[in-house]
Amino acid sequence: MFCAGWVHRDISDGNMLAVWDKETQAWRVRISDLEYAREFPRDDGVAGSDPKTGTPFFMAYEIQTHAPLYDPQEFEAESLGYLTRLQTGTCEPVQMHTYQHDLESLFWLILWIVLARIGHQQSIDAAFAIFQEGHSTQFARGRTLKDGFTPALQDSFHVDTHKIRDELGAIRRQLYRAYKMRSPQDMQDIASYSLVCGQYLEFFRRINEPLNREAWSGLAIWTPIWTLKGMLPPGSVAHSESRKRKCDEEDTRDELPSFDQAVLAPVAGPSTQGSEAESSAGPRRSKRAKKTVPSYAESASD
Repeated sequence: MFCAGWVHRDISDGNMLAVWDKETQAWRVRISDLEYAREFPRDDGVAGSDPKTGTPFFMAYEIQTHAPLYDPQEFEAESLGYLTRLQTGTCEPVQMHTYQHDLESLFWLILWIVLARIGHQQSIDAAFAIFQEGHSTQFARGRTLKDGFTPALQDSFHVDTHKIRDELGAIRRQLYRAYKMRSPQDMQDIASYSLVCGQYLEFFRRINEPLNREAWSGLAIWTPIWTLKGMLPPGSVAHSESRKRKCDEEDTRDELPSFDQAVLAPVAGPSTQGSEAESSAGPRRSKRAKKTVPSYAESASD
């Protein structure tokens, strides 16, 4: 979308489609749902009056809080490939959605998958502090973006995801540095986003190196029960119509197990070990034929 000159504005788990290609024996991942997408840069240079859009778990911090991260004291950014002059005065509230906001949403999405969707209770517990809704979570997300992963958060990652964790840390540093150094006058300068876009290509290349991929590619992807049917994790803030998109509720609400009864539900799909995959839709599970394709893993080349 960067090359096409569009921003998506709602990068989330529900808008990513992964399909196993039998011919190439690889996963193909595509972004879907362009309902909120728009051209960028805008000809008028104005953010517009649209309400903020996106899925709260993955929404960029600036968009969620309307608080700019630009630091007027940061006047030179050689590592970004361009110079930012010292600015004076105050910054206006952030309203314009840029490429970097989409990239930050991708950062939160990957972090959520690694913490909350691999069946590791310690990382699931750590995810609760970041992926809830409300002001307390905004504070936690802001601290994570600005200050990095705390020692407790770093220790919570499954051992097989440590390479992904370290590379995500590098992505976070690059995102925050770019936010601090890109002046409001440069927000519509496409060139100012090229380096951070390239960092994501490097991220996928590194985690897919043979030794690194071997560590994490066998991990099964699970769906936390509290993300199904609007259920809440322990200690989460109350909400009703909070998630923009919800699962189809039909008539299965009463059949769903409580969080105490089942923390995780397996996701249907290919399995590394050729085991029988089950549906993540709760108690109504159906057995599938055995498969011998790798677990969910997307390479940069795809």
